[in-house]
Amino acid sequence: MTILSRIRNRVGLLVGIIFLALLSFVLTDLFSAQNIFGGQQSSDLGEINGNTITLKEFQRRVDKIEIDQKRTLSEEEQQQLSESFWMEKIDEHVYEPEWKKVGISLTDNELAEQMYGDRPSPHMNAYFQDPQTGQIAQQFAGPDGSLSGEKIRDFVKKMEPKVEEQWAQIEDALRKTLIKEKYNTLLRKGFYVTSAQAKREYADENTKYNFKYIVKKFTEIPDSTVKVTDEEMKEYYVSHQWKFKQANATRSMEYVAFDIYPSAQDIADQ
Repeated sequence: MTILSRIRNRVGLLVGIIFLALLSFVLTDLFSAQNIFGGQQSSDLGEINGNTITLKEFQRRVDKIEIDQKRTLSEEEQQQLSESFWMEKIDEHVYEPEWKKVGISLTDNELAEQMYGDRPSPHMNAYFQDPQTGQIAQQFAGPDGSLSGEKIRDFVKKMEPKVEEQWAQIEDALRKTLIKEKYNTLLRKGFYVTSAQAKREYADENTKYNFKYIVKKFTEIPDSTVKVTDEEMKEYYVSHQWKFKQANATRSMEYVAFDIYPSAQDIADQ
């Protein structure tokens, strides 16, 4: 069997390989920074309350942690970081504007009491517990195993300069958490249901009605019996233009297909 005849026998396989190669090329370009359609790959992770959250912001956070810890974060650690990063952005762009609007704040004395008072906030446990056992580290635990405010105060007094930056980050995070709790408490206390409203809701949920009705499906009405004018169609289009907007730009593509058939000479040589 000649080389040409072997190629003809495998023409289907060759076409498949070429198709997969072209498909791979197109998909690679589509996801590159500059694709074949001339569009830029979006680096936006999402939008919160009108504020765009970019991938670059998150990557800076990852890079800083990896530089500080001198190691590469695992996939699981990056997933956890992405979740906390997103929740932080929700607090920044949703909660903060609201609690600032109503004037909620936290004084330095309140923060100090929650961080290293006699009864530290439960939120502080996360910074002083053993990640393996979930227990408070022995050097920071009181007689009953709970976090000791006295031992935290001693730690702060002897704190090394390189730890001060991390401690400042803890202060900032706890301040926002406590203010958020104040705001949520304010919201909860602001809801009040009167006895009349409660009775009405109970009646709505427990009252039953028996009735009969007739339904005529619009699909059973012949289209020829309904006349729609150009003005009515135009009015509908103008008032519903948002339904016809394309979220993503579209492009048309043209391609050429070449059929491969053996010639008479090819058949004769086989």
